[in-house]
Amino acid sequence: MTPVCEIITIGNELLLGQIVDTNASWLGQTLSDAGVAVTYHTTVGDRLKAIVEVMRSSLARADVALCTGGIGPTEDDLTRQAAAEVAGVPLEFRQDLMDEIEALFRRMGFRMPENNRKQAYIPQGSIPIHNPMGTAPGFCLELNGKLLVALPGVPRELKFLTKEAVLPMLKERFALGEKTIRSRILKVTGLGESAVDRQIGDLMDEGANPSVGLLASPGDIRIVIKAVADSPREADALMDSTETEIRGRLGRLIYGTGDDTLEDAVEELLRRRRRTLALLDTVTGGAVSVRLTRIPSTQLKQALILGSPDGARDLLSAPGWTFDSEEISARADAEALARHIAERSGADLGVAVLGLPQAHKRELKVDLALGVWGPEQSRSTYYSIGGDRVTLYERCAIIALDNVRKWLLGVQP
Repeated sequence: MTPVCEIITIGNELLLGQIVDTNASWLGQTLSDAGVAVTYHTTVGDRLKAIVEVMRSSLARADVALCTGGIGPTEDDLTRQAAAEVAGVPLEFRQDLMDEIEALFRRMGFRMPENNRKQAYIPQGSIPIHNPMGTAPGFCLELNGKLLVALPGVPRELKFLTKEAVLPMLKERFALGEKTIRSRILKVTGLGESAVDRQIGDLMDEGANPSVGLLASPGDIRIVIKAVADSPREADALMDSTETEIRGRLGRLIYGTGDDTLEDAVEELLRRRRRTLALLDTVTGGAVSVRLTRIPSTQLKQALILGSPDGARDLLSAPGWTFDSEEISARADAEALARHIAERSGADLGVAVLGLPQAHKRELKVDLALGVWGPEQSRSTYYSIGGDRVTLYERCAIIALDNVRKWLLGVQP
């Protein structure tokens, strides 16, 4: 049986956007990988009535309501009280939990404040989830065949208790270990989400095994393939077939898998071809070189970061030269500067990222000319890009890296 789970994250700070809810993201992935169907996620503030309503709604539509937060020692920590009200039972003092909390304070060399005594109360009849990482024990309550689980909101404690207590409990109750769930990620750049969907949308049928989904993030599209089978080998075989089909359709637009980055792909190609790289950048303020220099033993030999294209006139040995943003002129200049930076540095490959961001209404715009030069060939491309400063720099850096990657692969940008 595949259990349905709702994640309930509790706290005004989450509801008001004062902190990012990383717990829900981590729980969703972790539970899904374990074979649990996470179909709902609700965030609720620190109000008793609202928490009670959310818990009741969750238990009406899910097999497991997994709550995080609200089990601290303060007045606005209301998860215990809400769970007791939903179950129709009183809160019960547990001396064993009290002993654990006091022992934790002693180990830290502090005297326990009186309000931490509140954390030793859990709904009557619930099973405690002992927390060696902190002062907030969780608990599990069974109601009409459904499970209400409460865990601390501190990420380190939440992750520990989920792995050590909650997942084993769910696996035993719902026989989750009978199937193997495996997933892999393919990363695409150079196409938007809708364009990728047009290419592989027929592989994304609901209920298909393997399942295929898309996740859009700045700079790339992630294709998530997930298979359920009786063994890891069978799951991998299912995914292999689907991955082969996707690669056949998208080809070199796929630059990596898993945790690969675009700069990883570029560096790997440079090393494989024994090439070094030099860069001239008048657009991104160094965003391209920063990404490359994060990699140990980078093949980047030299990077020249300028505040505007006109700063490159000395490289062209043309004192009166100024940057012309018209496409034909800009592309010719980009190719010439890519060659100059390569020859000046002694690198095998030169890249010029030319443009001058200009304010346009509420955003920046740039006409980007990008040149890549090597002994075998040179090429240039031209783009018009808009966005806020951070987005603009990031997009230009991604375009530059992807153009280098495609030059090294011998494919057109």
